[in-house]
Amino acid sequence: MRSLLLLIILCTTPSLFAQGDASVDLRSLPPWMQTLVTGKKAGKYTKSSAKLLHTNAFIGTWTVQLPSKRRLEYWGDAHRMLFQEFADGPTPKRATYVDLAANVRLNVSWYGPGAAIVVEDLYIPQAGYFKEIWNDTVIATGRTDTVMGYLCKEVQGIDGNKDSSTYWQTDVEPALFADMGVWASWLCREGELKYLSALSSTKAGPALRADWTKRTYGPEAGSIRFTSITPGKRAMPAWDLTPNRTAEQRSAWINNSGTGRLPAWMRSYLGGLPPDSLPLAYTPAPVDRGIPDNAFIGTLTAETPTSYIDEHKDTTLRIAKYSYWADARRAVLQLEDPDDKGYLFYAVDLDADVVMASHNEGHSYVIPKLEIASLEEVGLKEFGRGLELDFTPRGQYRKILGRSCELYTTSERFVQYFMIPTDSVVNPVFDMKNWMVQRISQKFKDLMFFGLADKPMPMAVMGTHLTSYKPGKAKPPVADLRNYSVRDERLRQKRRQERENDEPDIQVRDVRDGGEMRGSDMVPDMIVEDAPVAVPEPPVSTEASRGSGDGGSGPGRGRAALPPELKALMQATTNRFIGTAKLQYTSTNGNRTSKWTVRYASDSIRMVIIGQEDKPLPSEHQRAYAIDRKAGTETIYTLLADSSVVQRSGPLAGRYASVFPVAYPDSLLTGSRKLLGRASEHRLYEIPTTRRETWVDTKTPSLFHDVLGARKSWGGVEILLRGPMITSTSEGMPMEVQYEYQGGEKMTMRVLELKPGPVDPKVFEVTKESWRG
Repeated sequence: MRSLLLLIILCTTPSLFAQGDASVDLRSLPPWMQTLVTGKKAGKYTKSSAKLLHTNAFIGTWTVQLPSKRRLEYWGDAHRMLFQEFADGPTPKRATYVDLAANVRLNVSWYGPGAAIVVEDLYIPQAGYFKEIWNDTVIATGRTDTVMGYLCKEVQGIDGNKDSSTYWQTDVEPALFADMGVWASWLCREGELKYLSALSSTKAGPALRADWTKRTYGPEAGSIRFTSITPGKRAMPAWDLTPNRTAEQRSAWINNSGTGRLPAWMRSYLGGLPPDSLPLAYTPAPVDRGIPDNAFIGTLTAETPTSYIDEHKDTTLRIAKYSYWADARRAVLQLEDPDDKGYLFYAVDLDADVVMASHNEGHSYVIPKLEIASLEEVGLKEFGRGLELDFTPRGQYRKILGRSCELYTTSERFVQYFMIPTDSVVNPVFDMKNWMVQRISQKFKDLMFFGLADKPMPMAVMGTHLTSYKPGKAKPPVADLRNYSVRDERLRQKRRQERENDEPDIQVRDVRDGGEMRGSDMVPDMIVEDAPVAVPEPPVSTEASRGSGDGGSGPGRGRAALPPELKALMQATTNRFIGTAKLQYTSTNGNRTSKWTVRYASDSIRMVIIGQEDKPLPSEHQRAYAIDRKAGTETIYTLLADSSVVQRSGPLAGRYASVFPVAYPDSLLTGSRKLLGRASEHRLYEIPTTRRETWVDTKTPSLFHDVLGARKSWGGVEILLRGPMITSTSEGMPMEVQYEYQGGEKMTMRVLELKPGPVDPKVFEVTKESWRG
């Protein structure tokens, strides 16, 4: 019964902010909030380890007229705040209680019987706090006006969409506006509180009033203004919140409810909460994978310095720092590279059969994810005996960490220089290859190059050099992963096993056939005057056609094998690339050439793909796809001859079920290019019938991977994206692709624009105007 209950929780809680209503631990709330929730004297308080976010300089009350004509009344002291939204009556419709010292907020509403209380974090690092009303430039109009009896200067702000806002600047109560500049954006997730940031705009400055026109991507026209400001201490307004219904939505508790059994040293990285009994009982028992003990016990550190020259020809030294710790059965490997790869964390416990891995790219608008899994699929089999190269000694010596090292060179372009000591030391790289995951090893490749076959461990390889090497017992390193979104693959495995028992409903058909479609490949009927263009697939091997995949297909199911590198992709619930892109395609098949562009936008859970081509309507590429991971739906829009838009919606597939291979591995070639200012690796996939040459930005996640991970196959969207022709099993965003199928199609894809960062929510609303962008 406990397993069934946890399975229900897991199936209905795919992401950090979509978890179920966990019970609230009252001891974790500040005493004054405990009293609010219970109506009784506060009990024991487990003081929060969170840092004090801010101390208000303004103590008092104020009132603001909201765009909906409701009024917002504020009360605050140094660390406590109350926001009350009133309509017509004397009691608020909603209230938000905030404690800046404990980083907690109570969102209260009085709809239905009693009060509904949701407990949330106030500030979440890297969550992305987007302002509804913003501006790129601000200019003075020369006019003035009186607001609340104060003379205010009028200024006008203009954003990137040429939408305008008007502000009435003030120098009244500067402490109030300084406080708002800190925490106003943190409230943007809740109701009309999101408009408060318009009164404390970074560029427009403090304002007693702000008006805005209808936004191209955003809210309707509106206005917000102060109607009163009263400094001075007052008692907090009292409202009866009992009886109530409470729901826990703080990330630490949500993470804890979805984290299985971990050894104590690993769990300490996630915070101090005691383990939740349900996922603890549901975690599979550890399995002895036969992985040998680590030969190296101790610590080492390494650095890779890089000189960066900016557009002003100023030189900045950037340093990537590696650190490694290990005992016989545990290890932690970290990389801190804030200017390039971000922060990587990899920890393993061989006895507990568990690995933790995270890649925090450092974006200010993406909550980093921490994945937990068993050791079932670790190990770098292709590493073999190590790096086997032809070395040439150069007779040049240098002392590194007290060891005399001789310079050796090779003919390999990317790994030419090695400083190899005369004495041999235990090489931890040969421990790492036993328990490292393939996709993570690529990010630590500068360190993996230290694993040489038949040679002592080098002290330096190219620009990477050891800064310490200390054998001997040491304590595990300290790491803070409390603000990461945790995904325990061991617990999700049960859900996947349940899904495997359901036979997939598959129909093989031309992706533009107007007949009935099922699952996630629903494409609307359309009239196409030109002959259909086949999308050639490289030959499917016998092994691939048997299929294995994440869906666990066996003989006779007709499902293509899922490359192991893409397994985590199929299990992802959010997008890795957040931003916008514009792609240009040219396809030639015989004497027929087609050209079209694709505009793409995504946030963490949604994607929109809009195809355009310069042809009379209707045409095959004048269509759009809107994908919503959270809702589990895909909507296909088609632009008809009269410029009207028809749409159909269907569910996204729940698991991988492609009958054709969805991606192909490629090999790294020498050389690199800068495309759109991005250093791009040269890669090649080649078999007798197919050749694909790609330039890849390895620092940017692939939007093609996100689309494939959401849909679980290519299907109809292949008309626009040419997914199998473009997509590699390796990470990175393809910036330029040259594809050729012998005797068939030749295709080129180029990225014209690529802009990571937050996008306007309006882009996900597809109308006929969407094709005019």
